[in-house]
Amino acid sequence: MPAPTPTIRPATTRLPYSPFLPPQWPAQLLSEDRTTGGDWRGKYGADGYIIYAALARIERLPEWISSVTVMPQNCHDQGCKWNGNVNVSEVCGGTGVPACDQRGLAVPSESRDDERKTANRILASPFEPGRYTASIDVKMKTQRTVQLSIYACDYLGAQGSSLHEPLVQVLTVTDIRSTHNSTAFQQVLPAVRMDHFEGGMWLSVEVHGSVRLRLSLVTGDNPVVAGLFFDLLKPRAEPV
Repeated sequence: MPAPTPTIRPATTRLPYSPFLPPQWPAQLLSEDRTTGGDWRGKYGADGYIIYAALARIERLPEWISSVTVMPQNCHDQGCKWNGNVNVSEVCGGTGVPACDQRGLAVPSESRDDERKTANRILASPFEPGRYTASIDVKMKTQRTVQLSIYACDYLGAQGSSLHEPLVQVLTVTDIRSTHNSTAFQQVLPAVRMDHFEGGMWLSVEVHGSVRLRLSLVTGDNPVVAGLFFDLLKPRAEPV
């Protein structure tokens, strides 16, 4: 009696389950904008903003934001809070630097300081020089669904770099709402590469509570961010 022929399952047979599920990210990249430049009014920051500047405090924080902290920075007696303006370096629109073109962030009239002669446009960054990574912690009093928009501009391009390289940096966003260990932050968004942003670049991210924005240098001298802008969103409906 001949031996039974073994049954060979075709290689194309599908398993009744998916062995690898795609990652589910709590946050969402809403948009990348390379055309608006510094003319943000009416598009970003309806509920609040911070525009970094060395000599002026240009901000209007929403009531549901408890603090915005830049790290690392030279704290001295400022308690590491943004209100010290300790390490802000101005590229244009500030003291001893040229006026900005349309890539500089427009300064709202209510935030201009006549005594300090605040410019109509300004472009600066709050990060301590010589850093390969820097972070900003945005802490909320209560959990909210927020569009958090970040503006950055490689204003001087490769010509302004000591290494003659264009600036390339990577943004990562982590959740800092309920961590028991300061190193156990959960990344809530895939890393976003920021390059070729000599004309200015906006990244808008939907977040649902306190987050850390971490900027890591790939090429160039120093990571940069010129301002943060806040817009309250309606929570997304859960899929049925």
